[in-house]
Amino acid sequence: MPTVYNPEGKYFITTPPATEAYGYYDSRLFNIGDLENNIDHYLVKTDKFPDRYIGCHYSLTFQKDPEPFITCQGKIIEIKSKRVNTN
Repeated sequence: MPTVYNPEGKYFITTPPATEAYGYYDSRLFNIGDLENNIDHYLVKTDKFPDRYIGCHYSLTFQKDPEPFITCQGKIIEIKSKRVNTN
């Protein structure tokens, strides 16, 4: 599973997301009408949303402090689809 150091150099980001890790959705990566956007996201269930699938861009092994545009979806319990192209 690929991991990359985040741009600020503080921690490793895992993509595709992993179960038992915290899933994050970054709204800056999906702009409606942006035809150049080719960022993949994944459909997951989390402990916060166990009854429905929600979007997730990456995961971390810990729950980080809140940041603008980034939503912690909770701890991933299931990954339904490995890749959803936003175009």
